[in-house]
Amino acid sequence: MRDFVARIRSRSVFCVGYKPKPHRRACTPARPWRHPIIEGPKGLRCGRDLNQVVGYPPCSIRGPIRTGREGDLAVGVWIDLYFAEKLSMVISMKKQKILYLMEYPLDLPGGAQLSTFQICDALMRHPEAGYVPVVVCPRLLKQKARDYSFRVRTYPMGERRLPNLLKRIKAFQAIIREEKPRLIHIEMSESLITYGFIRRLFPRIPYIYTDRGMYFGYRKRSQLFMFPVLRGSRMLVTTTDRNASLWEKNTDIRPISVIPNTVSDVFESYDEGRKKRGGVFKLGFAGRICVEKDWPYVPVLVKTLWDAGLRFQVGLVLSLFEKGDREKADKLVTDLREIVGEDNLDYREDLTQEEISDFYYGLDLFIMTSQFESFGKAAVEAMSRKCALLSTAVGGLPEVIGRRENLYSKNYPGKAVSYVRSIMTDPDRLSREQEYFYNRFRDNYTQDAYLRRHLEVYDRILN
Repeated sequence: MRDFVARIRSRSVFCVGYKPKPHRRACTPARPWRHPIIEGPKGLRCGRDLNQVVGYPPCSIRGPIRTGREGDLAVGVWIDLYFAEKLSMVISMKKQKILYLMEYPLDLPGGAQLSTFQICDALMRHPEAGYVPVVVCPRLLKQKARDYSFRVRTYPMGERRLPNLLKRIKAFQAIIREEKPRLIHIEMSESLITYGFIRRLFPRIPYIYTDRGMYFGYRKRSQLFMFPVLRGSRMLVTTTDRNASLWEKNTDIRPISVIPNTVSDVFESYDEGRKKRGGVFKLGFAGRICVEKDWPYVPVLVKTLWDAGLRFQVGLVLSLFEKGDREKADKLVTDLREIVGEDNLDYREDLTQEEISDFYYGLDLFIMTSQFESFGKAAVEAMSRKCALLSTAVGGLPEVIGRRENLYSKNYPGKAVSYVRSIMTDPDRLSREQEYFYNRFRDNYTQDAYLRRHLEVYDRILN
């Protein structure tokens, strides 16, 4: 199917535009192929389904085609008669549905949510892959289900753990019966435990689980519920080789595949004209307020660098979500201002993806102070904007960073001081470091690589 659609794309020649009448609702100038129902030659009916199949506006043969409203010319891609005749066969082919199970809202900031969004959005942008994603999660916080390119089905969720479990069991069972997916992809641990109570009701539907944490991060009680469910899965997916090796060493759960995380599409392209070059050296920190990031250590490290005679600016971006985050953020900002001065501190909070991208562009060096990090998405984002990186050697960060010389220990910060001094005094080395990490991003963490690895897993199980 993928090869056939690729041939269709390769034979497409050009598009023909049109201007709809103001009172007609068939199409809009901004996205003229979004909703029309097309009446094509030989009775071929195209429209939104066609757009999902081949990723192009509705097609025609040797001339314009008309929407369901008489007189409105639609946008068309001109293709050969042979491929147009085959097109109806492609449209009629039923795609394979994948259901993604989650216990947190999709629009709640977090690595699992972002990664789930990325694979679902990529599948919709590449309909030739042959899969249709449907996300099942609690009610969205701010977004609407219609805001997404894929379908999102929500269920009610409260504050108490046991009632929430019962609600998830009921919701998962009902939605799975309605959707009838070919594959279930479980994205979070509570959802895995929940599915374990109903999995025998769906013996013919294979399922997989992505562990976005680390093996040793699960409590014994959680393992007691998770392991039997995982043994019945078709595959366990991890985000790092280290975590995969931990699962292989400590359990009999097989097979295991590794799919590193990716970042949002904002970071896919790079603009050299926006990158900071020269001027006052600037190092930065970014992330949400949580114990894993170890924010109290940031002023300790900055003071160590400052006391060593290094002079620089500090960029800081924080995301605040929970009660008490404001007090923690204010204290951190106050401590940093006392060290470097107000003029040398650039503080921002709750940025959009576009804004955080601009923040990384303005840095020479990005530093991670985490005391636990299963993967390290912020490090990958910084790589994509050609930042040099310095990180603690915890969790999956050593694998993401890729070099020991860019890792430091909080017990021996002298290594961090030496590294920062070396790139501050040697512009050529700073440039080499930045290019290394940018190339590492392009080689390992792009959305294309993320989609390709998922398709390999899905095809292996279903095809």
